[in-house]
Amino acid sequence: MGTILTLIIGLLALYCLHILISCMYILCKRQKVPYVSFSEAMNLGLKQGPPWLRCLAPIAIPFVDGFLAFYHFGICCVYVVFIAESIKQLVDEYLVVWDVRLHMCLLIVPLLLIYSIKNLQVLAPFSSAANLLLLVGFGIILYYIFEDLPPLSERDAFVSYTELPTFFGTVLFALEAVGVVGSISTTLYIYSYSINSFLLPIDPRN
Repeated sequence: MGTILTLIIGLLALYCLHILISCMYILCKRQKVPYVSFSEAMNLGLKQGPPWLRCLAPIAIPFVDGFLAFYHFGICCVYVVFIAESIKQLVDEYLVVWDVRLHMCLLIVPLLLIYSIKNLQVLAPFSSAANLLLLVGFGIILYYIFEDLPPLSERDAFVSYTELPTFFGTVLFALEAVGVVGSISTTLYIYSYSINSFLLPIDPRN
């Protein structure tokens, strides 16, 4: 059941991101600008949307920016905890036993430096190294998962409904990256953008 629900959530997240990016492109054409941010897209969408929603346009930008900041801050905090816990297990085994909070404090400095990189071209080598380490980690995890694997008949196809919120949170944490997708999409769009697109007729259906 977990595999099926993961596929459903992944397809739903992909579809929502596709709609979001498509709407941003449509708003760019309407406004004749090369790029609009998430918050600007929300603001413009409300202004050009149903009349009863236009009153929400003034608060759209701070609301979306605040939500994205809170979302990414939470994601970064979770990553710091995960990394610190993993390093602590290695350090405790082979070097010295430290509190996990000390590992988090030592990690925060290099992580903040990496988080401060705004240029995707500069960030690409770090991303490639992270992907390589991720593949190695997956290989190690899969090795231990399939070692002495118990028969599927001993596994429950579905657990308690009370575990579903934790499952959804874990899957969304692993799959969702709206900030990264938006940033990459924006960069690619700006590079391919041409002033001639301003002169193209806009489909009134958009």
